[in-house]
Amino acid sequence: MIHQFAKKKFCEVWKEQTGQGMSTATLARQKAWAKENYPDWALVFLLNGLVDIDEYQEMLKAMSVWKRANPVGRITKGRRQA
Repeated sequence: MIHQFAKKKFCEVWKEQTGQGMSTATLARQKAWAKENYPDWALVFLLNGLVDIDEYQEMLKAMSVWKRANPVGRITKGRRQA
């Protein structure tokens, strides 16, 4: 099975697999967060513009841990806001 998709296709596949929609804007915000907080971000958001769905799921686990450790505010356009 292919695990790397262009952004728009990734969002479609994600919706099929999880039942939850995702916009390319949300994906862009998560990429901005990953660049600042996730050391392996380049394994998720590949230099050729593709997104690896398996690595993305691993990043979500790390993001969840990070959110629990940093409960104040929320992620908005790559910045933390109270």
